[in-house]
Amino acid sequence: MTETGDWMTPKARMQALVSGAPYDRIPCIPSLSDHAALVLGVTVAEYTQSAELMIRGQIEAYRRYGHDAVGLGPGSTGIAEAAGSIVAFPEFNTPYVVDYVVKETSDLDRLVIPDPLTAGRFPQFLDALAGLVEALGDEVPIGLTLGGPVSTASNLRSAERFMRDIARDPDFAHRLLEYALAITVPFVREVARLPVGFTIVDPVSSGSLIGPAVYRDFAFPYQQRLIAAIIEASGRAPVLHVCGNTRRNWHLMADTGAGALSLELSAIGSRSRGISVPPKRCFSGHRRWWMRTSRNACARRGTARRGSFLRWDADCRSQRRLTISMRWLAPHGGMAGIRSIQDCSAGEVRRPARLRG
Repeated sequence: MTETGDWMTPKARMQALVSGAPYDRIPCIPSLSDHAALVLGVTVAEYTQSAELMIRGQIEAYRRYGHDAVGLGPGSTGIAEAAGSIVAFPEFNTPYVVDYVVKETSDLDRLVIPDPLTAGRFPQFLDALAGLVEALGDEVPIGLTLGGPVSTASNLRSAERFMRDIARDPDFAHRLLEYALAITVPFVREVARLPVGFTIVDPVSSGSLIGPAVYRDFAFPYQQRLIAAIIEASGRAPVLHVCGNTRRNWHLMADTGAGALSLELSAIGSRSRGISVPPKRCFSGHRRWWMRTSRNACARRGTARRGSFLRWDADCRSQRRLTISMRWLAPHGGMAGIRSIQDCSAGEVRRPARLRG
């Protein structure tokens, strides 16, 4: 364990939170992503193309910060890469698609389902997850982050073309989404052989890009099917993250079957109060809004109600900022740069200041 004064391991802490048993502090989960490259002292390009560096970077980051979950994954870029899209690897930024495999609608007909054991960087992520499970699995939960169907389709076709397809050729858009789902599920089944959790990130299904009707017809059914496949394969309901202003889609997002919903600043505010959602759904938000309210809640030490935990984003370029913030909150919640407080026991969305005993 890290030298933070904790008397529970992250795994035991999260199990206590879920079961309603006492735990030593508020669990805190960062989205470290490529920040682990900075911790390790290598470039993001090197880190994102090496299972060994991913393992070492995530372990080193965990030993340094003491957070309550460790994870990595292909996102939607890595899934599209396995199908044939070409990805660029900047030295100090996230990999991105530079050449889309589906330029013409006829290109979809020649694509095959990539082998989850050999295609693209799939084997790299499988090896990295296995290494993390072996090194840390008894101590801290391990998770995979993968792209949702809409974002994967966009990385096969380009977001601009795919948005036009939805408007002008909806039948083709559905075919592309079916393919995006078909290439994701086999990889999910391979990952599910390991004792890990899942987070789906589907930013292109944002309410900032598409309205509720389009989300209902083109995002919801495929997210729902992917979540069902994850539950069937692993027995665990994943987190669903959608960027931007998703307020008008919350009820549909809750109905996907996700175990938690991750939201951004533009979707959080006074309108979130009193919104009814199905029981045991979690809501989370972007760090800036939550920082203003949750610092006071954490400073009250132990006042967060049962079922709450902190979730936040790490800046891959600022190790010093992360460490300074973490030290401020360590006696209270154990983490900083807060992304959200999630209340797993509530049936309605609440502001962090109200999450107290």
